[in-house]
Amino acid sequence: IEAVFGQTLFPIQAAMGCGGSVSRLGPETKRHVEDMRAQWVAVVNNADKVAEIAASKRSPFKFKHGDAAGVVDVNLGITCVALPDAASDFGKRYLAAIDSVQDLCKGCLGGACKRQTTPHMSIGSVMLDKDTPEEYNEWMSKNSGLIAKVKAELDGADPPIRAKIQTLKINPDGCVTFQLDHDPAQDRHLSERELDDALAKIPGGASEKKRFKRCEDGSFLATRFQQVRLAIGVLGCEIKGFYASGHMVVVNLVDVKAMAQIPDSKQDELWAKCYRAWKPLEGQWFELRSAKCLCYLERSLNEGSVVMATEPGEQPEVFPEGNEAARALLGGVFTANAAGDILIDIAKFNARAEHAAEGTWQAFQGEVRELAENRSGVSDLMKKHPKERLLAQFKVFDQDGSGTISAKELSQVMEGLGEKLSEAELAQMVAAADVDGNGSINYNEFIDVSTRG
Repeated sequence: IEAVFGQTLFPIQAAMGCGGSVSRLGPETKRHVEDMRAQWVAVVNNADKVAEIAASKRSPFKFKHGDAAGVVDVNLGITCVALPDAASDFGKRYLAAIDSVQDLCKGCLGGACKRQTTPHMSIGSVMLDKDTPEEYNEWMSKNSGLIAKVKAELDGADPPIRAKIQTLKINPDGCVTFQLDHDPAQDRHLSERELDDALAKIPGGASEKKRFKRCEDGSFLATRFQQVRLAIGVLGCEIKGFYASGHMVVVNLVDVKAMAQIPDSKQDELWAKCYRAWKPLEGQWFELRSAKCLCYLERSLNEGSVVMATEPGEQPEVFPEGNEAARALLGGVFTANAAGDILIDIAKFNARAEHAAEGTWQAFQGEVRELAENRSGVSDLMKKHPKERLLAQFKVFDQDGSGTISAKELSQVMEGLGEKLSEAELAQMVAAADVDGNGSINYNEFIDVSTRG
């Protein structure tokens, strides 16, 4: 890990001692490492579920990879998320901790994991996953005006949700997450009738009553997380999971076979260093002020799969904003009407889905950019000129510095990103970019395939 990331992270010796034994850790670090190891084992023993989740988080514009049963899953939907405030001091430190944990995981686990390029906390679904653009549009038409109402509710939410980091955890589905705790000062008591009336307005809401804590006086406690979910739920959103708090996904574990080959000592080093990366933030309250309504065609919400709802009458924006590859991939696929409904242009959707090699180049630009940031030492390439950013990303693939990307180099980088290409898929990706047909990809060809609409 040190050979890849240099001296910017905590040395293994300081975290663990030279031998890498859990017994040499401090009591808090040791407890955390042991918890993470137990959670890791649970994921390894849950291989089918991990494969199913990984398959469900694929854009239809990438190569079609099925789950363990060979089923290709498509997920088109709309969700509400809260994002770290990048302008605040805490937000900057929080995002830096997320980057450190992601870098450590990629350095240790390689293709066994994928980084979450848009870390977020889910508030709740507006539209649950649909299998086809036709189903998506039909639901949107029946619920015309809902996105505008939800956006107004989120923009006016006062006070914002307050939270603090509890711990880093591996969920059974392979998601490595920051678990968040709610602020009791924001709790509100609801009578049973008030809660029942609110849940009755939400599809499937009655089954969520168990998520609310019953008090001795017969009332129910609603945390601020739950209050916001109720507020958008009663508007007609398809929210599931009225949990008292939330979590923020940082990394997705996707290859159980590769995970099973990683020694315990290497895992211990990883989780000890991750612990030291986020520990300074533990227990500090922060506000989730930035809430967005996002339309997606990949459940992970990674770059190249998401657009953001804007004001009614305005066209949706790619998210994160200013991403050329995402704009090229999604431009025109999502469109908005005067009511603020975001619909899918089915003809453009189908046309993009037919060019999976081109789509795969563009859909992984977020992960490639983060690799470029690690190697160049530049903390945020998105703020740089597009040519400078794309040149840094080209150098990630051009491993020998020859000025071209070979098929072997492309295969190695994609595998490191957790995308194992078949020979046919690799050939298609090369062909999609190799305009002059010489078998390799030069800088201009890379720029073209990365931004081709």
